[in-house]
Amino acid sequence: MLRVLQGWVDDASAGRWFTTPQRRLERRSPIEALAAGDFEEVEDAARAWAAAQG
Repeated sequence: MLRVLQGWVDDASAGRWFTTPQRRLERRSPIEALAAGDFEEVEDAARAWAAAQG
């Protein structure tokens, strides 16, 4: 997931994204979603968030 964000946002913003609840992830943080095994959902959410930043 980090590779999806690299080049789109700075490292600090990417780090905050991983710990902030996300609407696309049913209000879970990406870390929580990854721990639950929802890898594809997190990747999709990361792509959408990165695209919205640029």
